[in-house]
Formats: sequence, structure tokens, C-alpha cells
Amino acid sequence: DISKRDIIKVLDVAVDRNAKVMANRLLATLRKFFSWAVSRDLVTNNPCETLQAPSKERSRDRILSHQEIRIFWHSTAHLSVDSDPTKAYERYFKFLLLCGQRRTEVAEMRWDELDQNTWHLPAARSKNAKSHTVPLTSFMHEVLGPRSNESDYVFSLTGKHPINNIGRVTSRLKVIMENEASENYYADWKPHDLRRTVASEMARLGVYQEVLERLQNRSGGKLGGVAGIYNRYDYESEKLEALDRWHNSLQGILHG
Repeated sequence: DISKRDIIKVLDVAVDRNAKVMANRLLATLRKFFSWAVSRDLVTNNPCETLQAPSKERSRDRILSHQEIRIFWHSTAHLSVDSDPTKAYERYFKFLLLCGQRRTEVAEMRWDELDQNTWHLPAARSKNAKSHTVPLTSFMHEVLGPRSNESDYVFSLTGKHPINNIGRVTSRLKVIMENEASENYYADWKPHDLRRTVASEMARLGVYQEVLERLQNRSGGKLGGVAGIYNRYDYESEKLEALDRWHNSLQGILHG
């Protein structure tokens, strides 16, 4: 009974509240769902088939400057409140900048995925459905801290669930950063920009592209396609060296 007009109405609601990228993602998800329904003979047609994406997307190129990195790092300390005794959000944002991994994969990190030397991200939690390992440096251990409660999650307010108000807390952190800045400053960054910042800083430090791709668990790039099929090297030592370079540089930036 669902028509093309019904789909358009749903998309228009997202567009009207300025969630244009979300509207695109919603269309993609609905199109995929109805394609599956057609393949299973549950419906006779896909109402999304001829619909165009509601908005044109532009890839972001935003990275944080060294000054912004300093403001960001020191501002995270002001996120802690009485309901956050483990400083979950402060530790979370700092760890994002240290590791350069995806925001949701970090937010849902579990203690049993960590050992002394490595974070083992299972395929079930990875965006590209590929298991992944991230070497842990002393700086990362310092930010993570010891396990201080019975929660299975590294970053949790309740102990029962991982942190999930990332967008709201990001908005709060931006306001703190603007107040901390010594001159007119507008914090227009997003959490994913931290991942791009880490990659850009590592490239500046001479880290090879294929090491970056392995470290950030990317599917395309130099190790995409046939190259990725034949090159099965794990780059573990190179990933650790890259993180060490970045963390040494970050220490200099923070104290610069």
C-alpha cells in the first residue's frame, strides 16, 4: 500500500527540518529495503526506484588547526558533570583524536575488546563488516584510564549502555570551545572531522597512505580492489609507529 507519494512525504519531513543528508540516507535505506521486498515477492514494485536524492551532498574537507586542537583538548575537561563520574565524554572525545577511528565504533567500545597492547574491533561492530585491530599506545591507555566500574562499556554514563548523546554533547563542546578561544572563533567541526584531522596530521608526519588506510580500516583507496585482495599484510608494527608519531606530535601541539 506504500506509494511513491508516501515516500516523498517522509523525505520532505527530513528536508524541512534541514536534515538533508539524513533524507538522502533514508531514501537509500528505503530503496534497499523495497528491493529486498521485491526479490522476496512481498511487493510487486519498489516505490523508491525512480526517486532522486533530496539534496546534493558535498564531501567535507574540514580539519582542525593546531590552535583548534589545543582548544578542543582543553575544553573536553569541562564536559564532566556529576552524572558522569568516569568522565566518559571527556575520555571519548580525547580518544577519538588519538585513534582516528569512527565515532560510533569508539562510542560502543567494550572493555573485553581491549588487551594491554591492542583494541580488537569485531567485524559485527565495524562499519565495513571487517574485523580490525588498533594498537594501543601509552597515551591511549592514559586517556582510557583503568576500568572503574562494572560496565561492559568503556564510555558509559549508566553502566548499562554506551554513551549515545554524541550530537548533543558535541554542540555543548563547541560552545565551550568558543568561550575558551581568545578571539572570535566559530567551532563548525563535526566528530568525523577528527578522523580526517588525524589522517591529515599523520600524512604530514610522513605516514604512508596504505598504513593510514589499514589503521583507519578503510575499504577503498590504495588497498581497495585487487590490491587489497592480494596484499594481506596486517601493517601492525607500522600502525603502531604511525600512532606513536602522531601522539608525540600531539604532545608538542598541546604544549605549544
